[in-house]
Amino acid sequence: MKKSRIVLSIALILIICLGAFYIYKINVFESSNLKSVDIRTGNFETPNVFETDTKTTTMLFNSITSLDETELIINDLDIRMKFQMILLNNWNLVRTYHVYFDESNEVFLTIDNSKTLYRVTDPTFFYSYDGFDALYDAQLPPEMTITLNQSELSFEQNEINWKYKKLNDDWYNYHIDAKSVSVESTEIPTVTSNDDILGVNLPKLPNEAQLRILDTTDNSLAFEGVVNVRQLPFPDYDGTFKYELKLDWENASQGFSGDTAVSFNVSIDLPDVFTVSKEIVKQGDLLVVTAYHVNDIDKIIVDQNLMEKFTWFKTGHIYRGYFPTNYNTKLMKYKVSFTNTESEEVTSVEIEVVGRDFVVQNLTVDPNVQTSTQSDAGYKEYREIFNPSRDVSAPERYYSEPFILPTLGRLNAEFGETRSINGVPTQYRHGGIDIGAARGSDVLATNTGKVVLAQLLILTGNTVIIDHGEGLFSIYEHLDSLSTTQGEIVERGQVIGQVGSTGFSTGPHLHFSMSYYRTELEPGYFLYGEPITKENYTTLMK
Repeated sequence: MKKSRIVLSIALILIICLGAFYIYKINVFESSNLKSVDIRTGNFETPNVFETDTKTTTMLFNSITSLDETELIINDLDIRMKFQMILLNNWNLVRTYHVYFDESNEVFLTIDNSKTLYRVTDPTFFYSYDGFDALYDAQLPPEMTITLNQSELSFEQNEINWKYKKLNDDWYNYHIDAKSVSVESTEIPTVTSNDDILGVNLPKLPNEAQLRILDTTDNSLAFEGVVNVRQLPFPDYDGTFKYELKLDWENASQGFSGDTAVSFNVSIDLPDVFTVSKEIVKQGDLLVVTAYHVNDIDKIIVDQNLMEKFTWFKTGHIYRGYFPTNYNTKLMKYKVSFTNTESEEVTSVEIEVVGRDFVVQNLTVDPNVQTSTQSDAGYKEYREIFNPSRDVSAPERYYSEPFILPTLGRLNAEFGETRSINGVPTQYRHGGIDIGAARGSDVLATNTGKVVLAQLLILTGNTVIIDHGEGLFSIYEHLDSLSTTQGEIVERGQVIGQVGSTGFSTGPHLHFSMSYYRTELEPGYFLYGEPITKENYTTLMK
């Protein structure tokens, strides 16, 4: 009897111990019995359950067991974000942590209903786990809208390839598939005013935005370049266009980088636009007028008194015209008006021609040279051969690069000089610049063009005239010999002759000039953007 009681007591003790052990086990949260992690933000009402693997579970328990009790209270923290983390074990028991991140990215916890605040000494899990990605919202790809004025546009967005750096200093990939963003209106938006604003609205501006604008009629390129996404440019002519915008972000200091591309269609129907290259022009300069969004140039009347005949040249979908000035142009303000006879719209600009100081040059010339070249036969040849060679020009430019100096040397004469020859004042002005150089020095084509004259003339000697298109010519006189022929297309920098002293000349030099048809122009504006003078030529003509 006594023995039975002992056995019964032992059994009861074992049962109690097993029960206690069982209760202990199901209440213990450890990596072996963790079932899931629910991490919530905001008002903590929406569950957000994450699966866990061995690696993340280990990190989790390393972090929540690396606690250092602090004397701080929650109100002492400069909190930038808080989360609720609910652990669920295999027996469906829960443990709740409130997780706080302060402005210095330290992590603090409270457990269940305890008011004790702990600082996490190993925050690796909280820095890297997906459930805390709300920490990195500012580093994730931005949402965007595209608007014309205040109206949103539909657009196609390519996939987003993105990387961002978490607080553990590791970079993570973030990918968003391509998508279409649609608005209610199915019509292609139309730009009707130059004041319209077409832009991409982004909370994070890209480091670079590359834009291509394609004409939808033939897929030709209307524009390509780096742009400001807040105000995208318009093409130079009307039509329907596809905008292709590539956006790149690179911000190592804020921990993100990535790229995407968007495309959308826009119609352009803008009023005529007329621009002038300068509103104040010095004698000898060439003023450029450009017309944009003009659908029929024949309906544009140009009212001006700067020149006898104004001509438009078409390049692609835009038109260009020129107002040449030289020493004969009166110093005054000129009004130029462009009238569209269909819309009756009038655009007016004011252009002021200002003077420059033209010097006087005294020349001593061998009387025999003067008599043999400045002759009736020489002037007749000049009128009948030289001048007419500049009456017809190609309607499009031959050139696409800057102009270059044809030969190196000293500046013997400036553009626009008046001259006294052997003590007798002349009635004409010098129409170019004279570059003194050794006989036989190569003379280069200042730019690409077609040779319209290459022959020996009595007055100007061996002479080459090149048509560069759109009324612009370059002239090379007094050459020792010719290296080109009439009708040849010469390239920029190609040898066309050698420096000499043929024709009316005092010694080996190149007379180089530019003209718009027959109106002589200052060559310096084409070469350096300013006149070439004896004060600056050593700096310019290197």
